[in-house]
Formats: sequence, structure tokens, C-alpha cells
Amino acid sequence: MSRRFPSAIRDQSGASAAEFALILAPLIMLTLGSINLAAMVYTSSALHYAVENTARWTAIKATGGAMPSSTALQARGASVYRGATTNVTFTGVQAACGIKITGVANYNFTTGLTSNTVPMSATACYPMGTF
Repeated sequence: MSRRFPSAIRDQSGASAAEFALILAPLIMLTLGSINLAAMVYTSSALHYAVENTARWTAIKATGGAMPSSTALQARGASVYRGATTNVTFTGVQAACGIKITGVANYNFTTGLTSNTVPMSATACYPMGTF
């Protein structure tokens, strides 16, 4: 029996499979994290675009200094927004700079083991009467 044990130590027929099994879990988490990071950056960009577009639209639609209703503002922002999250809120106020629109969204970032909520917001101000 002492002769078989040293030969079993030198045998490396399953070494590649064992190394692959050790690397597989971190590789999957890294891949999922990279995909989620790209989706999060895309969502942030889409949110900024939707807020800027909604601010322009609101400034054009504001007649006599009256802003469109908050329902119309939310509907416009939601129709322009193309991000990965679906629960986005658009609000608007008249400010010194003109029409100020704020968009708020929460992105659920998942890495495979954990899931974190990342709050996102974007603000745009468009001057009234410059069209």
C-alpha cells in the first residue's frame, strides 16, 4: 500500500478540472457584476437624457408661466426614459434658472451573491422663453 500512495500524489489527471472548479464561481460573479455595471451606467445615462428632454419639453409647453401638470410631466418623462429600471419619478418646479426637472430612480445591482439598491438622480434646468 505504501507503493500506491506516492503514485497517487504524482498523478495529475484531474488537476485541470479541480482548478476550473475553483475559478468558476469568481468568474461567474465577475461576469454578472460587469454586466450589471454596464446596465447601471446605461440606466444613469438614460435617466439624464430623459430629464434633459423633459425639461426642454416643459419649458416649451409652459404657457404664460404655468407649467404643465405633474401627471403630464411624469408621463412625458416616462415616455422618453429607456433605462433598465421601471420605477422612475419625475418632478418639476419653476426655479431662478427656468424650469427645473428632477428624475429619481433606484437601480438593483446584483453580483450573484449580493444585491444592493443604488439610488440615482438627475437634474436639468431649462430657461423659459428661449425658443
